[in-house]
Amino acid sequence: MDSAARLVFPSGVNIKQTRATSRVCVFLTVVLAVLPYSSAYSSTPMLEVIIEGVPEPILPKLTSTLDIYRERGKDALDEQQLRTLHRRAEDQIKIALQSFGFYKSSVKGSLQRRDQQWVASYVVSVGPPLRYQDINIAIVGEGREEPGLENLIENFPIKFGYIVDHTVYEAAKRQWLSTAIDLGYLDARLSKHEIRIDMQRYQAELSLTLDTGPLFYFGDINLIQDDFDNAFLKRFVDIESGQRFSAARIIALENAFRDSGYFLEVRVTPRIEDATDQRIPIDVALTSIKPSSYEFGLGYGTDTGIRARVGWERHRVNRRGHQFVANLRVSQRIQDGSVRYLIPIRNPRNDRFSIFSTYSKDDPDTSDSEVGRLGISRSTVHGRTRWEYLLTFQHEKFLVADQQDTIDFLTPGVNFSWVTTDDRLFPTRGLRADIGLILSYDGILSDVSFAQTLLMGKWLHPLGSRGRVILRGEAGITIASEVTVLPASIRFFAGGDQSVRGYDYKELGPVDANGDVIGGRYLLVGSMEYEHRITDDWSAAVFLDSGNAFDDFDEPLEQGAGFGVRWRSPVGPVRLDVASAISQPGSPWRVHFTLGPDL
Repeated sequence: MDSAARLVFPSGVNIKQTRATSRVCVFLTVVLAVLPYSSAYSSTPMLEVIIEGVPEPILPKLTSTLDIYRERGKDALDEQQLRTLHRRAEDQIKIALQSFGFYKSSVKGSLQRRDQQWVASYVVSVGPPLRYQDINIAIVGEGREEPGLENLIENFPIKFGYIVDHTVYEAAKRQWLSTAIDLGYLDARLSKHEIRIDMQRYQAELSLTLDTGPLFYFGDINLIQDDFDNAFLKRFVDIESGQRFSAARIIALENAFRDSGYFLEVRVTPRIEDATDQRIPIDVALTSIKPSSYEFGLGYGTDTGIRARVGWERHRVNRRGHQFVANLRVSQRIQDGSVRYLIPIRNPRNDRFSIFSTYSKDDPDTSDSEVGRLGISRSTVHGRTRWEYLLTFQHEKFLVADQQDTIDFLTPGVNFSWVTTDDRLFPTRGLRADIGLILSYDGILSDVSFAQTLLMGKWLHPLGSRGRVILRGEAGITIASEVTVLPASIRFFAGGDQSVRGYDYKELGPVDANGDVIGGRYLLVGSMEYEHRITDDWSAAVFLDSGNAFDDFDEPLEQGAGFGVRWRSPVGPVRLDVASAISQPGSPWRVHFTLGPDL
């Protein structure tokens, strides 16, 4: 399909707006009205360029090669310059068309002045396309039977009868070379690469030969650093001397050290010039981060009130990569602290053993709980998934309604999480799933027997160009003889910022004879939310939450609905919601404020 390109641009008029009185504005208006008729304006005329007859798919690429377009940014183009560019344009159009297979094109151009405007016109007859009549491609050398290179021949993008397109040909050459090098043939070269054109027969012949040269291998891996035992660092290295050289594995090695959390700078350098018997030594230069780092944070949530956090991390306790982490969080309702000693095992990139101790105090209106924990865990990470296996001894003092008790119990457990998202801080789409299971048996360092599982999920998906849907759910089941034998931290409650909005933190659950909430053996919470972006940083939302904690599935779910605003702050998403407890008499309203990532 043919089309025309029409561009109009000023060749030298620049008008700058300045602060002026209304009289000056009137004066400028009059001047601009008569300016087209003045001799000054005629010295810098407008230029219009018209190209007809060129196939639309290649028109933008063709015009980008013309000087008459590239020179349009100059402040002024006099008549002599325009005529020079015009004469040059005809040949440039013909040359540009050759790169797309049109070797018999003709161009008829004209340059005319119409009133105060120059018009450069080019009527193009592209002629018949030049086609390939012979394709000769081959791979020689040590890698001639390499499966990854044989595929290059099978999938070669140029076939018999195709129109000659030099851009496709050049891309194929680059692909052949880059593929060979990625597979370890670092001396690969194109020993023959040409397109022969027979203008009498009007046909083309392509010849392309890749000489792979010898295959290269990894040599010794040299770790250049001072802070860790080499035996520990070699556990990050998934390369052995004698393996086929691969650029992709070099990148993976660099990322393994970067993602470890131990190093500020990582440089992996193949010393190709020092290769012996095609074995390339690899230098890995590592600069460690500072031994310790600190974190401080302030926040507010309606569930917790004003809160503060202090964290300290010792990134390397010794040369074997051990780490120590301590955190303290204090708020009006919740206080907790933790220490954790981390020991890398097997593959230190994704496999760790830890010894931990925690203390927490939770003081919602419905209960009081003071918990101390001591335990061990092992966590493994594989892509988007994380598994954690725990053995925890817990000592808990609690008060629920008029029940006050102290309980010890030992719980083996496992946690699984899976996260995928396009942005961890401000996602537009993503999915998170968490599953946890813990067990306790009366008589083995435990005062109570129970089993509990908790499933949590969250799904975000864009809706239109400015909206997104957020679905959230929780489901929990506890198997025990009676709920009253369980400590407060094991019982299920609902309500609050991250549960059913419109209700206070842990306000919902089964009640005793006095009407006091005592928690339940089951939990079910669901939420639907639509968020619409108003500006880059501000959004509005509407939502409906439903859920409860209960002992019998026949008990009703409480509902909350409302609206809110969202702000993309420099420290993360800030959410302010106004929710109504619509299933309660009078549908009371409650404000919820939270700060933190969506997934």
